[in-house]
Amino acid sequence: MMGNKTVSLLTFIPEAEDNGATLTCRAHNPSIPGQGMHTTTVLQVTCEYFFFMQEGKSAKDNKK
Repeated sequence: MMGNKTVSLLTFIPEAEDNGATLTCRAHNPSIPGQGMHTTTVLQVTCEYFFFMQEGKSAKDNKK
């Protein structure tokens, strides 16, 4: 609790499969019925893939 507000922290590490998923944050105060709040966002996850091969080796030998 910080003064008259409460702060929560969510740590989230998205993966490629999370792209397009909906994330919603909701808050309510039981002392104030009907005054809940929420916000929603659609995740846009972008990933870069790197592939490195050495000459003379097969893809199987380079896979880590």
